[in-house]
Amino acid sequence: MLFSENFKIAIRALRANKMRSVLTMLGIVIGVATVVALLSIGKGATASITSSIQSNGSNLLTVSPGKLQSGPASAGQSQQASYLYYSDYQLLERSLADNVAAIVPSYQSSYVVAHEDESFSVSVKGVTEDYQTTNSYEVAEGRFVTDGDNKSQSLVAVLGSQTAEDLFGGLTPIGKTISVKGVKFEVVGVLEPKGSSGFVSSDDAVFIPLETGYNKLFGSTATIMTGRS
Repeated sequence: MLFSENFKIAIRALRANKMRSVLTMLGIVIGVATVVALLSIGKGATASITSSIQSNGSNLLTVSPGKLQSGPASAGQSQQASYLYYSDYQLLERSLADNVAAIVPSYQSSYVVAHEDESFSVSVKGVTEDYQTTNSYEVAEGRFVTDGDNKSQSLVAVLGSQTAEDLFGGLTPIGKTISVKGVKFEVVGVLEPKGSSGFVSSDDAVFIPLETGYNKLFGSTATIMTGRS
């Protein structure tokens, strides 16, 4: 009896203050929807970050030459360029052999890559065979750079998925030729899409044998090495 009386009183109060009741219910609905939306956005962002880290390798460490400086450099202070040479990689490989699963040398620089009438500025990376496993790349078509390619300094290239799409559209690039700084490379592979890490897209790149890059494009200095702990 008490419940039914309280229920009737509540109904009469709602009818007497229809506008206030509507605004109260609207506020509750908006509040709940906002909380649900924020939780969904948070989970989505977490999943995106986790996926990006996993795609690049959660235990991947990049070693670059020089030192990181915070804040503007002192006025008039000259800064000397620094490099990592192949001999540095060999020293690190010997020194860290018992502490890391793999250490892989690579060099990268931006060049205009062309095929027929299409040309784009792309990151060209000189790599070894182990670079694929260390950086968690999957081959979608063809193959990756091999040790044999490096030993023979072959003029072969593997394209990131976005670069392949930009240069060849929907056509297969395997067996086709691209030009980098006037040097002709035969495309032997295309990688699976990997996504971007920050402002850098892993799919917008061209991979060539490191030794070929030294002799045809880069010169004698190496600026990036990566290792997996």
